[in-house]
Amino acid sequence: MKTLSTIATTFVLGLVSIHIYAADYNFKPGLWETTTTVEFEGVPANMAAMMKVPSQTEQECIKSTELMFESDKKCKFEQKRVSANKILVDVTCTESKAVIKGKGEVNFNGKTTSGWFEMEVSQGPAGPMKIKNKFKGKYLGPCK
Repeated sequence: MKTLSTIATTFVLGLVSIHIYAADYNFKPGLWETTTTVEFEGVPANMAAMMKVPSQTEQECIKSTELMFESDKKCKFEQKRVSANKILVDVTCTESKAVIKGKGEVNFNGKTTSGWFEMEVSQGPAGPMKIKNKFKGKYLGPCK
């Protein structure tokens, strides 16, 4: 149970904290702080309470020379650039025996970013479930 919430939080933080071609988006490279919240649906209330993850805030230096959403052995990403201010993402991941499918949106506003991501897990602790993530980020200054 803790593993799924960790995967969800880590994945969403990665949406805005790694692999961005800053020149292609309304985004300022540098030190960023991102806060993420995670909610679970489709599980009994007592399980949802046990799986509850407090909001997490992380800081990371984001450079302009990296790519966004690279597929790997576990996850395949499909990215659609809507504009300099928005990206839509579809993802399919295989984790242990579960298939995780998701979609999300990342919005760029120069020195702020926000977005959401929803994942459907085929085999959660009590059967299929949905994980909803929301995040907000802000530019703090040059990387240290």
